[in-house]
Amino acid sequence: MSALALLRDDVRELIGGMAFDRAFLPNGSWAWADDGINWGCRQAAALLGLTRANTLATVSGKKAAVPGDAIKVLDVLTRVNAMGRVLLESSMQIEDWNDPDWKARTGEPTVWVQQDGATILLNGVPSTGNILVCYIQVPTPMVQPADTPDSRIPDVFHQYLKYAAAAYLLQLSGQAQNLQKASEFFNKFAAGLGMGPLPLASISVQR
Repeated sequence: MSALALLRDDVRELIGGMAFDRAFLPNGSWAWADDGINWGCRQAAALLGLTRANTLATVSGKKAAVPGDAIKVLDVLTRVNAMGRVLLESSMQIEDWNDPDWKARTGEPTVWVQQDGATILLNGVPSTGNILVCYIQVPTPMVQPADTPDSRIPDVFHQYLKYAAAAYLLQLSGQAQNLQKASEFFNKFAAGLGMGPLPLASISVQR
C-alpha cells in the first residue's frame, strides 16, 4: 500500500522537479510543491474509475439530480422490480432526431440523458418516483503524508498512480517535450492497469 508521501517522491522523480506556471494549478501552487503533487495524485486515483457507488435519486418533472460527488454516471435503473430495469443512455440530439415529442412521453422511462453536469433527464416517469444512479465517485482525498488511496482501489494498482500523476502535471505545462513524456507516462499507467482508464483530460476532482 502506497502512502501519499511516497507517491509524491515518486512523482517528483519522474517529472524531474520541474516547476510550472502558477496559473496551471487550481490552487495557484507550484506543481512540485506538496499541494500540486497531491492534486496530481488525486487525479490519478480518479482516473482508475474504480471508486463506484450507487444512490437513489428522486425524480421530479422527469428530472433527477446527478450526485454531487460523481465523476461520471455509468448506469441509471428504475426500481420496477427487485432487480431494477437498466435504462438506455442517449443524448438530447439523438432523442430529438428520433422523436421530437420524446420529452412529453408518459409511462415508465426507457431512456436517460445527462442534460448537464447536474441533471439527468428521463423520457418518462418511474412509478416508484426514483431512480438508482450508478456512478464513479470522487475518491477519498489524499492530503496528509500518511494518507493512502481510496480503499476501493486494490493495492496492486497503487504502483501505477505515480505515472498518471506525472502525466497530468507534465500535460499542464503545454511544452512539446513535456507532452511527449506525459503521453509515455500515461501509456505506462494504462498498460499497468490492463484496462481502459478514464480519459486523461476529461475530469477534475478538485472541489
